[in-house]
Amino acid sequence: MFLDEFRGLTCGATTRKGTPCKQVAIYENGRCKFHGGLSTGPRTMKGKRASAANLKQWRENQKSTPQKKLKRKRFKIINSSTAA
Repeated sequence: MFLDEFRGLTCGATTRKGTPCKQVAIYENGRCKFHGGLSTGPRTMKGKRASAANLKQWRENQKSTPQKKLKRKRFKIINSSTAA
């Protein structure tokens, strides 16, 4: 039967105690209804503004600066010398 197939599939999340969740996994990501979530995104104007502000800040942080490039280059040099 349909439910028998899902009996062995438990949620892969851990609870706040650190024990595995015992709920049945119902989403493709292997999580239950409590841990898998079907986020619909922000619904209120306040939430939408906050989301847009976070996205804008994230985009700014993703831009590469000369300092970031230099740091990456130094890191690669240090890692290559210690790995050998």
